[in-house]
Amino acid sequence: MKLIKYKNLQKKLKYQSLCFLPIIPFATISSSCIFWDSKEINDSGIQLVRESDNYNLDNLILNKYKVELPGYIFPNEIEIDKINWLDDSLFNLETIDNQSVLVYRDPVNGIIFRDFSYGEITNNETGKEEKRFLLDKTGLALLAKMFYNKMTFGSEIAYLDSININDFSIIDNSSLGLYIPSIKQIHLNGGFVAEFGFSLEQKVIFLMSSLYHEYMHHWANSYVNYGNYIDSQSHKNLFTQVKYRTSDGLSERPSIKTNKYFYSDFYDKFKFYLNYQGGTDINKSAVATNPYFIGKYFTIGEIFDLANTTDDELFEELFLKLKNHSNPANDKISFNPYSENNNLMNIFGSLFGKQRNTKNENITTDYDFSNLSYYYSMVELIPREWIKYNYLSDYSPSNSTNKILWTISNDEEKYKISQNYLGTFKQSAYYSQYINNSYVSDWSRSLINATPFIGYNGLSSQQKREIIFSNNVWLDKVQFTENTQVPTYKLFYKLFLDTMGYGKVISQMKNYANNSYNNFQSDENKVSLTGYLDNKYDALLIYEPVENEKRNLKKVNLNYLNYVRFEGKNHPEDREYKLKPKDVLDHLAAKQYVYYSDYFNINKSLNSEIAFWKDLNQDNEIQWETEVKSTFDSTALPQRPIINSDSEQFDRPKYYRIYNENENGNYKLKIRSN
Repeated sequence: MKLIKYKNLQKKLKYQSLCFLPIIPFATISSSCIFWDSKEINDSGIQLVRESDNYNLDNLILNKYKVELPGYIFPNEIEIDKINWLDDSLFNLETIDNQSVLVYRDPVNGIIFRDFSYGEITNNETGKEEKRFLLDKTGLALLAKMFYNKMTFGSEIAYLDSININDFSIIDNSSLGLYIPSIKQIHLNGGFVAEFGFSLEQKVIFLMSSLYHEYMHHWANSYVNYGNYIDSQSHKNLFTQVKYRTSDGLSERPSIKTNKYFYSDFYDKFKFYLNYQGGTDINKSAVATNPYFIGKYFTIGEIFDLANTTDDELFEELFLKLKNHSNPANDKISFNPYSENNNLMNIFGSLFGKQRNTKNENITTDYDFSNLSYYYSMVELIPREWIKYNYLSDYSPSNSTNKILWTISNDEEKYKISQNYLGTFKQSAYYSQYINNSYVSDWSRSLINATPFIGYNGLSSQQKREIIFSNNVWLDKVQFTENTQVPTYKLFYKLFLDTMGYGKVISQMKNYANNSYNNFQSDENKVSLTGYLDNKYDALLIYEPVENEKRNLKKVNLNYLNYVRFEGKNHPEDREYKLKPKDVLDHLAAKQYVYYSDYFNINKSLNSEIAFWKDLNQDNEIQWETEVKSTFDSTALPQRPIINSDSEQFDRPKYYRIYNENENGNYKLKIRSN
């Protein structure tokens, strides 16, 4: 077991890649993975004003984000529609590393949400110092409810440690969000919307697109991006290696190279469905008027190679090509075919009522050429492309030109603030800023107006002019793939379900890791299992079958989640999920329980079998003939190997694997060391 004190944890994180959403000043956010900044404590940069934000929350707003149990999931003795999301028992005020923290444990699955105070101010009426929080109690409850309303997740949710807001000892003002794989924490920065008069709903909407992005890093770390695993039987590596290049901040070239591994079946299909394999693309070089438009010189496949190739010579060739075609005045490459100019005068002239001069005036289209290998790394493409397909926007694209919502004032400044489909905006007498939400930011590199539509052949000439690159599951440029009549977006949705082992008896094996904000512990030999069951059982039984005996028998307690939902869209403009797992998966049970087990020592369970036990007569005695399920069908496990998915975080990775072995027509789940 590893035990790392908290201060040392920060040093450890310095050498780990963090999945990060950086802030681009006056512009849109975008995703990359960077390395830990050497500063231990960062000032929040939030200027407290005498007049605080409005923390009142109308019940109509809280109630409009509905959380309804899917008809195909059994709840674990909870009535979701009767939950009081603002019950006082769900909140606690704690001190963590000398910081005041409001802690909320959500009433559905018990996810921890933390809101770190960013300062205090004297109450003029009471004369007492009061801690200032971004969301406070009502806002935390709204964030939790919006998370369940929008987020897609399966059994991996059981291993998410926490969602943390404004912990500036971890996250700094260069980023909006990050995910730390080793401790399964999400961190969000809400400084942009603090103390400017944004409503609680606007603050939560601002945070939610970053939270959605970071959670999908948790999903990928659970099922796709976790190891260099060679199958002991076939001797084949079941994971594809890419080279992830990050910057040290000193040179224009990404100088830090990290090998990453992705489950090969997912990797190959992901590339194919999104046209990253370098095939059919939209060639706009003939009509593009912007000399720095990337599409004049690169296909989407070449951009993917730039960000992921293991061939250093190919990377150097593509990197130099990109540099040579970037704007020498600012080292930026553009994703706008039709305009070379996208300056702040045009952006904010349009925003606050002046003449519009360019396309995309409220969407950032120019990027530092040295950062494209971040944006298009496979690490970042998984959450980005899933957001593009499946995020539920709070605003319609049709209202994206209506910017000004109201003006507020305090003793020193007046602020104009706004939020719409494109993002969040604010202006004072001294500066203007906007941040596109993740959904718009990611779409803006595929479509000029960041507003997706279905099909291709039936599009108008104007719509075709808006296509930048064909990494778009709605286009169906992958014409009826795999000799089926299934549209690409459904195949894409099914790929995620298949990869996560949705509906399978065992979908994941997770190494033990625990972070209490005081210390971090992990153990490569302790694991937990998750999966989906047609019936509710009390425990796993792990034993060595020797003739008629069950030797070294262990009971491992089973816990059940109240709510999971991994659904999809049928149309890009859908404001609620329409596509269900049963719509694309065969032989899925009508209704299932979703479990996660307690941790157990797998190193002492090699060559054991796994069974499920339900104590029907409540005597705590195992009745093997009537209470135990020990045989399964051939589809009990996903195609993806069930290995301990955090092994790579240890100095000497040790893999364990669960097999579904056929014994005279009866399939048994067995634990092996690879």
